[in-house]
Amino acid sequence: MLNTKRIDGGQLQLKDTVVSINRVTKVVKGGKNLSFSALVVVGDEGGHVGYGNGKAKEVPQAIRKAIEAAKKNLIKVPLTNNTIPHQVMGLFGSGRVLLKPAVEGTGIIAGGGGSEHSDKVARDVESAQRHQSDVRRPSKPQGSAGSRPPSRENAGRDYGVTTMATKDNAAAGKLKIQYYRSAIGFNQQQKLVVKGLGFRKLNAIRETENTPAIRGMIAKVPHLVRIVG
Repeated sequence: MLNTKRIDGGQLQLKDTVVSINRVTKVVKGGKNLSFSALVVVGDEGGHVGYGNGKAKEVPQAIRKAIEAAKKNLIKVPLTNNTIPHQVMGLFGSGRVLLKPAVEGTGIIAGGGGSEHSDKVARDVESAQRHQSDVRRPSKPQGSAGSRPPSRENAGRDYGVTTMATKDNAAAGKLKIQYYRSAIGFNQQQKLVVKGLGFRKLNAIRETENTPAIRGMIAKVPHLVRIVG
């Protein structure tokens, strides 16, 4: 269950990074009002991260407001050896950001706004962005990914990773899998993998053989298909 307890940013050693600054023009009676909008990401590189937007007539004021908003929007992302425990897909509208664990020493492999956000969460993360046309949007899908607690206990339920709850069925040679997210908007290869697993309708659950081939197919689409038993 999502932890809604508010995190006090004043107790943390937070670092901030400006992701983007945009000029905003509002047409009003008698002329135009010019202001600036800033997107800032803050984090302590220890699992605490947040993003915020600020708007003001001057750039420094917009950044300050964004930092204050980000500190009020902090979440806790569980880490294992300076990286996330498992692969996770963040969604926001048509934007998608895939976060993957990385071995120690890899650093941050990401582009656009994803690098700023990942850098504030952990030291070793690999990120890939899909369908991104706005520099402000990568922070929102990753915020979505981080807001779902990616702990090992929830991995089997949310992302198809084997945990203690699924070992009994695994030993019996059977897996229960669920097609829990629509493949619309994803590439044709992923749609064929879902179809190859026998799914035709969203939210369908079916039992299949527990074989390396099946698990390999599930591993290709963990953001669409998950193991439920």
